[in-house]
Amino acid sequence: MSVIQQRFTNLRDKLSNEYIIDRSELHVPTITCVKNRRKPLNRSGGGVLRAWNLTMLMLGYEFNDNMLIVGEPGSGKTTTAKVISAVRSGIPLDMYAASQLQGFPEQTKEELIARLDYGRLETGREKVIWQMGVGLWAVILDEFNRLPEGKQAVLLNWMQTGRVSYLNASYSGGKVPFYATTNHPDGANNIIIPAMCDRFAFSVEQGYQGIASDEIREAESRIRNNLVDPATTSKIIHAVNQSDFRIEELKSVATANSKEYKSRLDSLELNADLSGLVDEILGVRFSVEARVFLDCMEAEGNYNGWKGFKRSNEALVVNTHTQDLAGVCFTNGISPRAIDAIRRYSQSVAYLLNEENVTISHVAAVAPYVLAHRLQWSDTFRREREADGGPGGDSARDPNTVCYNNPREDLFLATKMVEICTGNFSTQVYARCSLINAYGDPTSRALLSESQRARATKLVEKAAEIDHPFLKIFAATVKRDNDEREK
Repeated sequence: MSVIQQRFTNLRDKLSNEYIIDRSELHVPTITCVKNRRKPLNRSGGGVLRAWNLTMLMLGYEFNDNMLIVGEPGSGKTTTAKVISAVRSGIPLDMYAASQLQGFPEQTKEELIARLDYGRLETGREKVIWQMGVGLWAVILDEFNRLPEGKQAVLLNWMQTGRVSYLNASYSGGKVPFYATTNHPDGANNIIIPAMCDRFAFSVEQGYQGIASDEIREAESRIRNNLVDPATTSKIIHAVNQSDFRIEELKSVATANSKEYKSRLDSLELNADLSGLVDEILGVRFSVEARVFLDCMEAEGNYNGWKGFKRSNEALVVNTHTQDLAGVCFTNGISPRAIDAIRRYSQSVAYLLNEENVTISHVAAVAPYVLAHRLQWSDTFRREREADGGPGGDSARDPNTVCYNNPREDLFLATKMVEICTGNFSTQVYARCSLINAYGDPTSRALLSESQRARATKLVEKAAEIDHPFLKIFAATVKRDNDEREK
């Protein structure tokens, strides 16, 4: 375990034990790839990451990601975002409370992003006053799904690039973490538009933590006593309200006024230097199997039979050629943003479990959290999974966990979809992929048995007849490269 990893783990445990009661867990599954019937290969997996929700939300801060926190009112969603932001940025939690954005149907761009300086309009001069949330180290938007669809679109560019615009003015302080909280669907909610869903790197659910009422009250008390600083917050806001203030100065003004607050974090062991954490995580290599598995998942998710790749306005093609693929479970596709998020958080899990490489098990464990809020499930798949017992049903419940670790419906469906991917890959795709790969290398091809060479030749020469989209693409690519070598 590196020094930076130890600092991250210590901070996570400190927050989880004293400020944010989080008993969620990530159980990494054990998966075996089968090369042939007699030789199981690459059995990987196992391991548990505790305080999983908090772990992901802390990692999301370091990655400057957009994060979706789902749960019932009062479950601590917004508080968690504010605690992480305050501790990592070193400014009082109440600054994030003061700059917090609120989702509601009548919300305007002026309250979300910026407004004109009305006093200067009388002079015939225009000046844009940016909202404080634009200039801090993190953005927190509470009850995101109360925003109507059109007003969600106002935030798309900000969430993607960190740049905001109002009239002819534009400002960018760089991409920062964006925490959005949502309640479970009710009559006052709106759908989150697909383009917005795809901008959230992952989603987690906060809810009942078991018998923990005393611990939660103690945590709330520590937050009030240790992380809130009204005097410092008032100084920062006073500076912001001066007529000559510029949004570019907000971070330096906040830092200058928060020196005593940061010293308090030091004394509480909450001020960890995590510079270099992202580089260490992204330095964890993917095993060949994990990399191919992720490509396989992407191919299955975006394939729609004879129609080619998926289009959201076209019906699913479900026939003997596609019915066993994961893509028939949902009507939209898996975007490059989703694949990138799965890659980074798979590396994070491997890193925190002290694994040398990312394995298929790490990818399978993380993928549901990245895909659950993105995918639009088919009615057939939803009905079939309900017949299995649904979230928390007898066939879905992990006997090693307790009730507060059972997944919400979309996470349950995403987990079942990933199980289809892993089943296809481990029992069918991996063995044929190995043959195709060997065929593409003359040295490896010479080492194949006569029967293996015959099967590999058939796969490559008749790539168009293969049902699985990844194998179809891979075999066609190998054939093209082989034909070019032989010219």
